[in-house]
Amino acid sequence: MDFGTGTTSLEYEYGKKVEIKVEPASEYGNPEITCTNEQKGTWKDNQFVIEKITNNTKCSIKFTKLQSKVQFTVSLDVGSNGLLVSGESSRLVLSGADVSWSVRPNEGYTIKTDPSCTAGKPSVKTSGNDFIITLKEVDQDATCTVIYEKVTSQEQPSTTVE
Repeated sequence: MDFGTGTTSLEYEYGKKVEIKVEPASEYGNPEITCTNEQKGTWKDNQFVIEKITNNTKCSIKFTKLQSKVQFTVSLDVGSNGLLVSGESSRLVLSGADVSWSVRPNEGYTIKTDPSCTAGKPSVKTSGNDFIITLKEVDQDATCTVIYEKVTSQEQPSTTVE
């Protein structure tokens, strides 16, 4: 029963109540119930009930896949050489979504490469003095760490006049 479907034949006496416990597979629900002979049944708490069986009846219960709205926790560690300008350092993100932060390196530093992340596809773009860090297509909890490098000042060659 991969999808919460299957076949079961049960016998009940006419005029009696029918109660059948049915567990849909993980991520399935919203049953669509059809019965022959105009028999009516109800669904509640994974239980199918016919209050009074009146005829030989065949009922079918079909489940549909529920839309996944799984959330993951994604964190950004900006370290001591930068400042988080926008976005919370730890955020909940829906499965498949992207998440972005704006980071400003301290004076004398720049962001060296894409952040180091435990999962996902990180990228960095510049925006003025800030860097936009994006983790794409989040599909699990992840922690990203910003990697900085010290900016070396370009020394101007000195001219000696003799």
